[in-house]
Amino acid sequence: MAWMLVPFFFLQIVPFLGLAGVGGFWFLRLAIPAMVIRWWIRFGSIKTDDPDFARAKRIAIVISIVALLGLLSAIPLHARA
Repeated sequence: MAWMLVPFFFLQIVPFLGLAGVGGFWFLRLAIPAMVIRWWIRFGSIKTDDPDFARAKRIAIVISIVALLGLLSAIPLHARA
């Protein structure tokens, strides 16, 4: 889901498809943090030694940080002060 941000970002500059790019880009900017929160609620407390689960937790942490930075960048500068 997070990888689709890149195509939607570049789709914004294509004539006649720009609105689809803007809509998809902003939808994903809001949906990805919601999905990561949902994942943490459902699976964050599982205790296991599975290396795939440890990798999934690391990916969720990275996506959370990137999504938070992305949401902060969407807030206008005058609203932050």
